[in-house]
Amino acid sequence: MSPRGQSSDDRSTRLHADHGDAVGTAEAIWDLTLGINAKGVFLGCKYGIPALRRAGGGSIINTASFVAHLGAATPQIAYTASKGAVLAMTRELAVVHARENIRVNGGITAAYVTPT
Repeated sequence: MSPRGQSSDDRSTRLHADHGDAVGTAEAIWDLTLGINAKGVFLGCKYGIPALRRAGGGSIINTASFVAHLGAATPQIAYTASKGAVLAMTRELAVVHARENIRVNGGITAAYVTPT
């Protein structure tokens, strides 16, 4: 539960319910989705990589999605773009930090149904 008494599942469901195509997606949903998915990965790496350097190396696994490669069957442009950003960051970070013994990989999730 969040401090506001809201589960992350509730916020996630509401967030994804507001997704649409490029015309129907509000800028606020775009900003929120990119802020969570892309900026969250960026900040995790920004502050995690120095710790891995001090440890002499390690591994980062970022969570992406198959929609970053294939697109989505239902309109969700912000989510798809955010997961594409995760994959792009993961590839660059892997190349840049390989010589420091830091592995960076992206896990690609498949479609699944979440019980309600």
